[in-house]
Amino acid sequence: MIAYAARAFAALFALLMPAACTTKDETMTTVPIATLADTQAQVQSRLTAIITELATAAPTAAHDAATAKIGPAPCGDNGPEYQVTATDSVLLDGAQHRAALAVLGEQLALQGYTSITSREFSDGVGGELNVRTGDGYTATISSGKGNHGLAVIIASPCYRTPDGDYPG
Repeated sequence: MIAYAARAFAALFALLMPAACTTKDETMTTVPIATLADTQAQVQSRLTAIITELATAAPTAAHDAATAKIGPAPCGDNGPEYQVTATDSVLLDGAQHRAALAVLGEQLALQGYTSITSREFSDGVGGELNVRTGDGYTATISSGKGNHGLAVIIASPCYRTPDGDYPG
């Protein structure tokens, strides 16, 4: 029994030791590499596609492209990993939110989005749609405060720049 416990402890120690001795440079290699420009282009493309699909789902929606904000944000505290996030908004009467989100979810599923979840807010009007792509991009489309519009948030997965520096 003691020999079994000793072997189990040795096996556990062998598994944990490499993690304890991993350097920052070694852990960074597990994060995909992409330039900031490429990642921003991917996020912008997804944002544009979702805004376009929202216009189809709710033809009365109003959008001002100048309201979009896009840029890098750090992934955690340690290391130069980054993700790109984009935020935008679409003006739409609250009475149309739930129907628009339902149609949008169906359209995005046809475009290959997965992990589609939705929920209705307890106010009886608003709601939220969360989607994910196979390559790790996420989007949240949610009724804003007062149900005057829908907030759209897109986020890339975490990346590392080719030179290893944080791009922000």
